[in-house]
Amino acid sequence: FCKRLVYMFDVLYEIYSRCGYMDREIPKLIIENNLYGLDIDDRAYQLACFSIVMKALEYNGRFLRNIEREGLILNLAAIQETNILTDEDIAYLAGEKIGSCFNITKKFVEQFRDAKTIGSLLKIDINGIKFLSERLNDIKNTQINDLFDVEKREKILSLLPQLLIQANIMTEQYDILVTNPPYMGSTNMNAVLSDYLKKHYPDSKADLFAAFMEIEHYFKKNSIYASINQHSWMFLSSFEKLREKIIQNRLIENMLHLGPRAFEEIAGEVVQSTAFILRNFFSSEMKGIYLRLVDERTAKEKKEKAILAVKNSQASYRYSFYQTNCSKIPGSPIAYWISEKVREAFKKGITLSQVSEPKQGLSTADNNRFLRFWFEVDYSKIGFKISDPKTAADSNYKWFPFNKGGEFRKWYGNNEYVINWEKNGQELKSYPKSVIRNPDYYFKEGITWTLISTSSFGCRYSEKGFIFDAAGSTLFSDNNLFYILGFMSSKLSHEFLKILNPTLNFSNGVISKLPLIENSERKQEVENIVCENIEISREEWDDYETSWNFSRHPFVKEQFKDSNLERTYNNWVKYSEFRFNRLKLNEEKLNSIFVEIYGLQEVLNADVNERDVTLRTADLEKDIRSFISYATGCVFGRFPLDKDGLVNAGATIESKINQAFRVDEDNILPVISDAYFDDDVISRFIDFVKVTFGEQTLNENLEFIAQALGKRDGETAKEVIRKYFLNDFYKDHLQIYEPFAK
Repeated sequence: FCKRLVYMFDVLYEIYSRCGYMDREIPKLIIENNLYGLDIDDRAYQLACFSIVMKALEYNGRFLRNIEREGLILNLAAIQETNILTDEDIAYLAGEKIGSCFNITKKFVEQFRDAKTIGSLLKIDINGIKFLSERLNDIKNTQINDLFDVEKREKILSLLPQLLIQANIMTEQYDILVTNPPYMGSTNMNAVLSDYLKKHYPDSKADLFAAFMEIEHYFKKNSIYASINQHSWMFLSSFEKLREKIIQNRLIENMLHLGPRAFEEIAGEVVQSTAFILRNFFSSEMKGIYLRLVDERTAKEKKEKAILAVKNSQASYRYSFYQTNCSKIPGSPIAYWISEKVREAFKKGITLSQVSEPKQGLSTADNNRFLRFWFEVDYSKIGFKISDPKTAADSNYKWFPFNKGGEFRKWYGNNEYVINWEKNGQELKSYPKSVIRNPDYYFKEGITWTLISTSSFGCRYSEKGFIFDAAGSTLFSDNNLFYILGFMSSKLSHEFLKILNPTLNFSNGVISKLPLIENSERKQEVENIVCENIEISREEWDDYETSWNFSRHPFVKEQFKDSNLERTYNNWVKYSEFRFNRLKLNEEKLNSIFVEIYGLQEVLNADVNERDVTLRTADLEKDIRSFISYATGCVFGRFPLDKDGLVNAGATIESKINQAFRVDEDNILPVISDAYFDDDVISRFIDFVKVTFGEQTLNENLEFIAQALGKRDGETAKEVIRKYFLNDFYKDHLQIYEPFAK
């Protein structure tokens, strides 16, 4: 508040000077004729008054003497509220207990109820100001006869002058309005503020800062509104009506789209900011000037590039843009930086909602009660690959696969959770706070993605058998599922999403607006590549024991296995690299196809960054540690060495379950610093390596394992392996499973 007033003072002084006014006259002229301000905080108001007087002294050293002689009118106010006034007080102020004067006074007073909560968003009726000004003079000049009226008189004389000042400021219209409004989402508002915004600012009620963009009652025709706030109003669906009003009625004259880190002095500041000027008129013939500074890492860089762009109209990040073009894109985002060809793509394409059904799933309201990771429950009670709700309801299964979003991953995976949906979700449906959405779509195949991402957009094929929630929303299509998945996983989709909503919040509403151009000639080619990508990603996901379809560790699969573990690992390295490169090549093919279909060859290339290929590749230390984990699982009977898949998940161990390798009968493996037991975990692990790869290569295989674990000079392989089980095995086990539990 203070900074804005002081800055405006400097600007106005320069204007007055150029108009020929005397230097000593200018400060008083500025204060009395040009600076108006409101604040809900009394202390901020006092500091503002002090600041502009000190600023005036900077330009006129005799300013205090002048105002002592001539007086000074300050058009600043700390907003006061009328909650303390009773009907008796109002009657005293009106001069009657009933009648038109009372009604006028009552209405004036009531509009300032909770004024410190609502602040300058208040919409004030001008009626009553003249009458109450006259009543104020009457009360001041009338001698009191009734002792019971003393308190009322003091209350009125204390409050009414301030109410009249703020009412005059609030009913005036201005040439320039400058603000940095408060940020507050609707979920954090109290009932008074929330209800007021719903009634008076329905198109901007989602956040307090947006409501300040609709204070037209302060504007003159052609006036200027300058503000800095969050850039979410430019993109989010909750501000769509607000955007449409601005696009159709006001001119976005200039914008500094600052993005994050615009304020270095604020530690940890990550607000996505935009500073802009709106003109209170509209012209379809005028372009706005926009500077895109969202990628600069510091406030200093943003400032330097902004100054450079002011001097150089050809700067690559400076855009001249007709705001009416925003209406060509669903949701009317303020996407000033996109090319005409991209806008044309939105025009030519049909929205995804026209050919598919993006759906939001259920909300348990208590995930700790109704959700589990698949390895936390009795495996035999999980119903996999159920095709429809009726089959699930008729089954004896309690748990069913559940899509819940997860980390950035494409094509397939993140299959970690199960949900209690026993007897058609009987327990969950009886829970008062739960919300069951779109149950007719449960168990259908579809495309799922993560609602909120910190990196990029990744969607995955969801096979039959899954229920889904809000964070793992799912799209359904009868005929175009794999073609749509190819498009949604392409580079184009991510670029379009950055236009529709750069906040990385991928709601159903945002996804449904993606423009799809169907190409019958390339459809089969796209679907073939997509199906291959799904299978590649499925295979990679299932290579790790955290998958419920894990079959066996890569080191013991026939296609990689050699009696020498090092050669086995090298075979695995070659294959994982081949698989990774194959998926990367396929993704680039898809990008190329869709870039051609959309006619965006001059805008986008087909390249895929390796970090965006969501496959894990061979890693010697990690893979050796995972092999040790798998071997330990075989010793305990969880995995069979000579069969695929999980055979035991909590039931009674049967020693005959594994013919190739003997399961530990008592299921107890000592982990101690010396070899006191024949069946401690070290000896059983060595037995596993011997049975798996042969006795002749045992020593060289143990040496290879030890080297991968960080063997030092002077240590034997067995010592290193024992030290690993003592110090790191349990920690690694937690790292495998604990991230899921979090």
